Amino acid sequence: TLEDFIATIEKHLEKKALKVMLPIQKGDVTKTFADIENLVDDYGYAPKVSIFEGLKKFVDWYNSYNDDKTNCKSAPTKRG
Repeated sequence: TLEDFIATIEKHLEKKALKVMLPIQKGDVTKTFADIENLVDDYGYAPKVSIFEGLKKFVDWYNSYNDDKTNCKSAPTKRG
């Protein structure tokens, strides 16, 4: 669920999301029919990382990327 997705990100960021709960909006998806069967059959695709492992890896990358950016001096800009 979206709540599980958000909770996983919150856990790995060690921060609570600021959520505004609204009624279902135009364009919100209430059900999906995602199916990777054709990828499996045609290409032998088999995911090796769960969505929750992938979120952890994404958060780790995000934190590392932003740490690197905040620890670097800004490059001079050319004006004129």
